[in-house]
Amino acid sequence: MDYIERMEAQMMIEKANDRLKIMAVKDQLTGIYNRQGLNEIFKGKFDQIAVIYADLDNFKYYNDTFGHEVGDLVLVQFAKLLGTATAEKADTVRYGGDEFLLIMYTEDKTLVEEAVRNIYHKLENFTELEEEISRKLGYSVEIPEEKKL
Repeated sequence: MDYIERMEAQMMIEKANDRLKIMAVKDQLTGIYNRQGLNEIFKGKFDQIAVIYADLDNFKYYNDTFGHEVGDLVLVQFAKLLGTATAEKADTVRYGGDEFLLIMYTEDKTLVEEAVRNIYHKLENFTELEEEISRKLGYSVEIPEEKKL
């Protein structure tokens, strides 16, 4: 193996390692950080952060009623919703099955409260979730009010 072949092989190994590092810290389903990625977020950033914890009520209803593919769709859509909850710099983390964190890099309590209100508002008006579920299943779905996220 000549020098150029060794360098090319080394570059391929480095690219593969970079992909593995990303896969280790990102949730495969939603594309957001996972619990391992949370450590990466927190490295040296404890001075000015706020953490919003979200546990999806009624998530089991979607899995049990429509199947795990729809449950996965709900998780992906909620991850997207969280990603738009604030205009401030923030990271989203899938902490567990239906548990999420929104890490905001601010000490401003007003901005954090505004983000929480925004999340609730978006959930109350989350009509596109029913549309996405209906599209996925191929028939119209109406989620009872008491079963909404």
